Amino acid sequence: MSSLTQRLAHLRDRKPAMPTKSRDISPGPEWSKYGEFVWERRIELSPILPKKFNTTFILPGELSTENILFYDLETTGLSGGSGNTAFLIGIAWQEGDCFTIAQLFLADYPGEQILLRRYQELSPRDYPQISYNGLSFDYQVLKTRFLINRMPALHRKQIDLLHPTRRLWKTILDNFTLGTVERELLGINRINDLPGREVPDAWFAWLRGNPNRIEEVFQHNVNDMISLARLLVLLEQCGMLGVEVTENSTPKHSLSRQLHVQEKLQSLPNELPERIYRDPSVRSSLEYKLMMPKLPEWKMPSYWGIARQWALSDVSKERKSLELGWAAKEKNCGRELARRLKRERHYHASYSIWKDLYESEKNFVSAIELSKQLEHQMKNPETALSVLDGLEDIAPGIKERKHLAYRKNRLNRKIARARLSTG
Repeated sequence: MSSLTQRLAHLRDRKPAMPTKSRDISPGPEWSKYGEFVWERRIELSPILPKKFNTTFILPGELSTENILFYDLETTGLSGGSGNTAFLIGIAWQEGDCFTIAQLFLADYPGEQILLRRYQELSPRDYPQISYNGLSFDYQVLKTRFLINRMPALHRKQIDLLHPTRRLWKTILDNFTLGTVERELLGINRINDLPGREVPDAWFAWLRGNPNRIEEVFQHNVNDMISLARLLVLLEQCGMLGVEVTENSTPKHSLSRQLHVQEKLQSLPNELPERIYRDPSVRSSLEYKLMMPKLPEWKMPSYWGIARQWALSDVSKERKSLELGWAAKEKNCGRELARRLKRERHYHASYSIWKDLYESEKNFVSAIELSKQLEHQMKNPETALSVLDGLEDIAPGIKERKHLAYRKNRLNRKIARARLSTG
């Protein structure tokens, strides 16, 4: 067995390893070097957004388009954790007649601090930053990377479009991946798009000297940014559907009509050409119109979802959405509206809604609420008791069955006392 001295001498005499080839090279002709291992490029498109958003449905108050940012990360992993690094940051904004996308590319790990500082420069602290699932993923990755690099803590206003999208189409879409939302709501069918799960491998291949797929990552990021902007426009338009009804039309017809027959709204092309941002003739042909896809009736957002979103910023518009929803026979809207009318002491209006709900669905909640109003407001305990017949079979749990038994016993006692007093 060789001695330790011999082994050390053997290692000392070995030829030094070949130096690793630097990856600090341009990823393409449109890129300019910002700093060591960090590259940047700008892509200019025709405008996607209106000049100003006049509602508070998604955005915090009336905002000029120039005062909001969109962002999206491409990372080395698909889950959180301290080892997940953002190697591509896309930031988009609209100024004047131009929707601009800035992409920051990390050519290798040593440039991460420079990348993060550049991101800070391009994202003013007081501008809301719009993402899709950013609150749970993108923003958390950035905050972690700032912490690991011993940089000041990151604080940016966040608006995550995933949550309002889920509220509005919860009962319609099977899932809420950005790809599903693009296909089902925005009418976007990506051409030759790199799947998100393959993005990390493309960057690791870049580090190994194989740049073949890195351009696909850049295009994937561009497509994400365009979809974010179009989704924001769609959501803001849907917010107004909950409060605007044309004369001589039912609310549901109005909802469909406003989405389908708005002469001032024109959808962008249904497909995003693979290299749309490189072709000036294509860019110039995309004349600015507020974008609204033509949704079929079954894909209309629910008034209930619209009301839940309005509840975060404007209770009067929430109430209007509930009223329109009940007029369109959305039962969730009817239940909530009936509860509020009761709290406001509009008992007859509340009773009317619970009666309609009970006759149409005969579920446990509507029966109990109708019975309460018959007993207390309509002073009709006999009918209140009859409404409770057979509810034992549909009571959802032990607690509800106990409550049902309590109510029945109390009504029976009240009826018996009334008969004695009149007898």
